[in-house]
Amino acid sequence: MKRIIFLLIYFCFNTGLVKGQGISNLWQVGYGSYWGAPYGHTVMNFQSGNLVISFDSLEMDINRTSANISDNTGNLLFYTNGYYIADASNDTMSNGDNISPTTFINQFAYGLTVPQACLILPFPDSSNLYWLFHSTVDNAPFYNRAHYLYTSLIDMNVNGGLGAVLNKNNVVLQDTLNPGKITACKHANGVDWG
Repeated sequence: MKRIIFLLIYFCFNTGLVKGQGISNLWQVGYGSYWGAPYGHTVMNFQSGNLVISFDSLEMDINRTSANISDNTGNLLFYTNGYYIADASNDTMSNGDNISPTTFINQFAYGLTVPQACLILPFPDSSNLYWLFHSTVDNAPFYNRAHYLYTSLIDMNVNGGLGAVLNKNNVVLQDTLNPGKITACKHANGVDWG
């Protein structure tokens, strides 16, 4: 809690130094609707070049895992808490349930508790397809290792623009992995991600 308050204060006083790292610069963070403002869902919007903080009430509970993506004009497309994917209407996206299969999923009602366990990136050379990279923890009862890195493919051209998961939970890497910590950096060419 102290870290969140520190980050909010830091961002409020250093908005000239803060640059968003996501598509359209919209970040959703927080705990969930059950906590209420200012501890529920916090939306940090960098679209204008300055930080604008607002609070939202979403049905999805977010713990440590969260990822979201917007279109080029800043409209939210979809988001996830590591358990399921929600569309822009805040409903479960078509085929967006039961991502990152593991027994760990069923133990916490408020979202996956693994930091940085999901990442959304645009599909190369496409304006409507997105990759969701995701993982969880697998070695019960210790829960300190991930055994799989998954991908799921989302198409925003279906369901009237609300999107659908075309295929999900595809294993791209099977090994003993440190849980979470999925990150990417945009290549200097402005197109690729690494």
